[in-house]
Amino acid sequence: MRYSDFKLVEGLLGKPTDDKYLPAVNQLLKDPNHKFPVGKSGEKGSLMPLPGQQVSSRQDKIVGYMVQNTDQKISDAYLQSLKDLAPEQVQAELKKQVPITLMQIADANIPNASQPAQQELKARKISVLVSTLFKSDEIKLAAGKSVSDKEKYQIKPSQIFNDERFPASQVFNEVTQNKTLSQSDIGKYIIEMAKEIQAGKFPSLNNVPDEFQTAIRDYAGEYLGVLALIKGIANFPTRDQWFEHLGVNNLEGIYINFPQQSNFALGDSIGSFENANTGNMILISSKGGSKGAPPSLNNLKIPENLEKSNEYRVEVDVIKTLQSSDALKQPFLGLNKIFEYNPDAIDPLFRQALPITTEDLALIKQFTNSRLYNKRDVSELSDKFRKIVGRSNFERIKLEATPGGIIHYLFTKAIIEAVNKNNALPNFEPMAREILQKNFIQIFARPKNGKLTFDVLWPNKEMATGKIELYSKASSTDPGKAKLSFSVT
Repeated sequence: MRYSDFKLVEGLLGKPTDDKYLPAVNQLLKDPNHKFPVGKSGEKGSLMPLPGQQVSSRQDKIVGYMVQNTDQKISDAYLQSLKDLAPEQVQAELKKQVPITLMQIADANIPNASQPAQQELKARKISVLVSTLFKSDEIKLAAGKSVSDKEKYQIKPSQIFNDERFPASQVFNEVTQNKTLSQSDIGKYIIEMAKEIQAGKFPSLNNVPDEFQTAIRDYAGEYLGVLALIKGIANFPTRDQWFEHLGVNNLEGIYINFPQQSNFALGDSIGSFENANTGNMILISSKGGSKGAPPSLNNLKIPENLEKSNEYRVEVDVIKTLQSSDALKQPFLGLNKIFEYNPDAIDPLFRQALPITTEDLALIKQFTNSRLYNKRDVSELSDKFRKIVGRSNFERIKLEATPGGIIHYLFTKAIIEAVNKNNALPNFEPMAREILQKNFIQIFARPKNGKLTFDVLWPNKEMATGKIELYSKASSTDPGKAKLSFSVT
């Protein structure tokens, strides 16, 4: 894979005028072994910078190679095998390799391979904006900032469970006999808390050191909450109805899975309950606070009875329109659809711009090109879109936001307002409940009166638990990233 310019439009390293981390970046640039994580959470891989660079602005670029955290040292046997290859075979082999491997080949002084490896490396050089570096713990520490204590501990479900299905009755043993947990101080507290749950009590926090409590709530709480549900001590008003929905009388026939890497794009799903006989699956989401993670519309299956229901015809049509649209087009096509059914629910300022045409969408996409545009270029938008931008708090919009990104963000807010406040889809909430009850369960871990307590929310139609709204994390600087979701609180 060849790279020319690696650019993420969303500023990740502070605000546009925030230079407090630049000295830290320069300090780390002097370390020949340091790699900079790239992306909102480091998900894009890591940048291995070339030596001798310094930066003075968030808009400066660092030149280097993108590497993955799993890249490893290659064997001497592999290096020796390159000597026997013909030139065209060497070229084909080098194109398969990642930059770290190419560096090792280049440094090995192999007559027929090291020079071609240098040439291949030259083609792999990329430039990364400082603003797209992940604000890692190393950068924070170099800047004299504190880092989140909870990230230091190996206690997340993905870190302590094997990626396999096991019976619900086995989950207690999976925690109380866990080797990873037993090797750390915080893990030993978690094991004792699991034993308290097994004894039918909410676990005490009184003896847990303060520095462990947030991590236990946010991470261990994910599976401790599952234990509380299994034991029957969690506050779960609709437990019996949930059993009936799963098709069981108890959890003996239920399997649980905590995947090491999420297999589901639904909210922040940490695992699943599955009926071993029917295959009926309910995803588990967990939260250490009051608001549930937003289940993505695209990953929710609309039940067959809703597909055929005349009562929910309009709502299903709108949801299916949103599901079939990419993130960039979603708010525009969604508002178009609402405009067909209930135009009065749409803000008049946006209504004057509807329906959005194919030509409009093409221009909006063009105006999201961050290499060509920033927020100063909104004057190039058509009049109907300039009117909408004119009512926004323009001064607070980041400079790197594009005209297309700004319009996308404002239309996203407009469709959320139409649904949540203006009753554009009268049957939206009962429809959402019926969809969610087929897909989703939320477990909350909350400290109360010195104990870690657990509340379970199953947003089902009959019991009407939880509040459900349309939600989005859309950003004017990265309009193609965030899709519309259900918010469950």
